[in-house]
Order: sequence, then structure tokens, then C-alpha cells
Amino acid sequence: MRALIALATLALVPAAAHGAVVIDGEPLPTPPTDRQAWTATILAPVPARAEPRASARVVRRLSGQTPFSKRTEVLLVTGARQVGRRQWVQVQLPSRPNGVTGWVPADATILSPTPVRIRIRLGAKRVEVYRAGRRVGSYRAAVGKPSTPTPVGRFAVYDPVPTDGQLAPVIMVLTAYSPVLQSFLGGTGVSAIHGWPDPGVMGQAVSAGCIRLSQRDTARVARVAEPGTPVTIDRT
Repeated sequence: MRALIALATLALVPAAAHGAVVIDGEPLPTPPTDRQAWTATILAPVPARAEPRASARVVRRLSGQTPFSKRTEVLLVTGARQVGRRQWVQVQLPSRPNGVTGWVPADATILSPTPVRIRIRLGAKRVEVYRAGRRVGSYRAAVGKPSTPTPVGRFAVYDPVPTDGQLAPVIMVLTAYSPVLQSFLGGTGVSAIHGWPDPGVMGQAVSAGCIRLSQRDTARVARVAEPGTPVTIDRT
């Protein structure tokens, strides 16, 4: 289980020479690599800004709570910078356009490392799970059909929502949105990894953009795909 590390414990100190955020004498490694990424738990409502300064334009106001499961908001860290005496982290936002980021003060978060990442290969129609750069799982999937394709890019797990029925056992909402659907079934066109009861669709491009796994494989992925886990979707 990923250990959350409080900023007070991390002893962040300035690195004025290059503006990096330093943890225990080492620069915070960003952006995410194949072996490690960092996540930021949002401690309270805070504005995410276009630049790492208090006067910068607000890109999104983070509530600190996810919209579906109402859990504490945890976002993927994509950058970090020391500006004057203040340290900032750049996080990927659950907003359109895909890949949009914002800067929040580091002291408004709890930072935590994760060695887990997920790769979704649309051509192969597989979901692969990696830990510290080593593949530890590979699962057949169904992906978006040509008219409603699965979005491509670097995203993150945002809000795992336990559920029952055909999408059981969990809908892992991503920070990814459909490139063609502005809304879907009353929602915002957000993409997700979720369960599906019919194994016959696996290996096909049949969905409205979400990634379907068998219900058993969904449970396996969900056990390691905590909020903030990086998710790469490519066409291979």
C-alpha cells in the first residue's frame, strides 16, 4: 500500500540555483517516469493556477473532493518549482482539454510516490500494469469504436467508484475525456476503465470510448490503481 508522506516529514527545502523542489536533499523527479511518479493529495479547497505564482490566472478551483465517490482528491504531479520562498507543484486536472494542468502551492498538498503505472494499448487492445518499470499484469480489453474513440495521451486515475451491475466492480474514472462526446448518458463524456460482464467483447473496438475489462480483471487492476496513478493510452 502506498505510504502517504506529509510535507513536514519530507523536509522540502529551496534549491535556488535551478528552482527545483527538493525532498530530503534530492530534487522531486518530474515529470513522471516509467519507474516512478508522484501524486498530490489536495488538503483543502485551493485554486489551480496557470503559473506558479499567487497572482496567476485560475485554471480550476479544486474542491479537495471528487465529484462521484466524494473521496479526497488526489492528482498526478507533472511538475514542481521553487519560486522565491514558495514551492509549487503542477498537477494534471480532471478538466477539458485533455492534459490541462495547474499549479498549486506544495504546502496545500500531501505528496506521495507511486511505482505503479498503467498502459492502455489500443491497437493490441490490452491494459498493462507496471510496477517500477516492470510489467506485472496484462489484460485483454475492449476499447472505443472508430466513431467514439478512446482518447490518446497521458492521464491518471481520478475517481475509482465502486459499483454493481454490468460495470462492476468499479468504475475507474480517468482525467481523460472523449474527443467527440461532450456528454454521455447524462455525464460529461469522461473516460473510464470499468468492468464488463460479456467476455466476448474483449479484444474489440466497441465501446463509447471507455476501456472495458472482465469484471475479474477490473478488480485486479483496481487493487493497484490508486487515485493519481499515471495512465498512458497509446495507439500501439
